Amino acid sequence: ILFEKGQLILAPWGTVTDPATWGTEVPGRIQTLSIKTKKLEFLGGNEKPLANGDGLVSDGKGNYFVGDWMNGNIYLVNKSSEAALVATVAQGMGDFFYIEKEKLFLVPVGKLNKLFAYKVK
Repeated sequence: ILFEKGQLILAPWGTVTDPATWGTEVPGRIQTLSIKTKKLEFLGGNEKPLANGDGLVSDGKGNYFVGDWMNGNIYLVNKSSEAALVATVAQGMGDFFYIEKEKLFLVPVGKLNKLFAYKVK
């Protein structure tokens, strides 16, 4: 969850269909929730599934980095909810941190007990 300009940006997991593995038939979709109107919408009106969300930060330019716990991918998502793959880390990565000034990602992976660092161009 990220708070920005009077709204929450959400990167939900999706509906769990296999409780043993936390698997989903359909991953989550990036959504917005207006604090004022309480209206829940898909980012950019795009209902396309993206990720089993775990990690969401702004890039400081109106886009969002979104993590997918299941496949270890990090996506850069624009306001239309179009996504581009930025990196693949490992399954089990958790909430990450982005240092905009340094263009540096810090990504913890609990399953591996490691912290990865990536430079973004």
